[in-house]
Amino acid sequence: MTIKGIRFKLHFSWYIIFVLLSWGLSKSYFGTLLPEQSQFYHALMGVIATLALFGSVLIHELAHSFVARAYGLKTKSITLYFFGGIATLEREPHTATSDLFVSVAGPVASLVLALIFFVFSVSPLDRYLREMNLLIGVFNLIPVMPLDGGRILRGLVWKIRKRGFLDAMSVSLKVGRYLIYIILAILLYRFVKTKEGLLMMIILGVVHLISDNFYKEVSAVRKHEDISVKDIHIRRENIVCIPLEQGVKVYDFFRKYFFKYGFHGFPVVNRYGEIQGLITYWFIMHRLREKEITEETSLDEIYEPFSESMTISEGVSLKEALEKMYMENRERLFSVNDKREITGLITKSVITRMKEVKIRREAR
Repeated sequence: MTIKGIRFKLHFSWYIIFVLLSWGLSKSYFGTLLPEQSQFYHALMGVIATLALFGSVLIHELAHSFVARAYGLKTKSITLYFFGGIATLEREPHTATSDLFVSVAGPVASLVLALIFFVFSVSPLDRYLREMNLLIGVFNLIPVMPLDGGRILRGLVWKIRKRGFLDAMSVSLKVGRYLIYIILAILLYRFVKTKEGLLMMIILGVVHLISDNFYKEVSAVRKHEDISVKDIHIRRENIVCIPLEQGVKVYDFFRKYFFKYGFHGFPVVNRYGEIQGLITYWFIMHRLREKEITEETSLDEIYEPFSESMTISEGVSLKEALEKMYMENRERLFSVNDKREITGLITKSVITRMKEVKIRREAR
């Protein structure tokens, strides 16, 4: 379903938690508070409460999207998972102020909903939604990436220190890294004592894994700030390109390129060998899942045309390259020389592996 250019999606885990939560609420919540009502009524209220909860999550994500739109940022999709929702922006905010306001919009929306259900509370359903929206708002304010609180901290550091996006990201990740260890330790102690809090531990564990991936990427470039893009990029003559004039189809992409070379992204070129744009594995898989294309679709109909947002000067540091990848929400960039000629390709995975290379060299 698409509304005003925003695609709404339900992850398969949503259906599982919908059934489990509806059943749990009907038995343990409405069944306890309203024993005089029938089992059918309890089940119905469980379904309504679950739908209302996910409606609240959707409002939380829409708040992010609407504020992002006010700053010229488009939202590609909103996906509901078992643990909440994620609004996927086409790119990160380019200023500290926009980063702050986009990030804080979601928790504010949840806390406002909690206040509304508190003021107009007339039933157990209102009380449940009040408590859950309060929980969503407060939980998302924990300063751990990629939660809203981590992004708010990033925006504050960015605005105060004025050292750029990646510096603010690094500080936010470090704070969140230590904080989440403390919270997990407290939850583990509570679980051992009372057997409660397992779900929260699982959710925070997932958050930690995502945050740790960000941390590895950022820490890799901070240890190699003296290395430029030109030092490690894939040189132009070594880039595997897909020729558009050969009529390559989606089926051919997997058979002749992805399975053969193992790369997740390939430049596409015209008959003169000039790079025209990019095509990626994840982009094709997304379009296939949404049934927007088939295996017979030609790549020249769906590739992303070349633009300046895909480029980075070959003379800049890896730190600047990674920062642009984050800002433009890209996994790879074309490196260009002073004449704006494409000289190579740099990927986020190559930058991240720089830390591993150093460790292996030291081990030898």
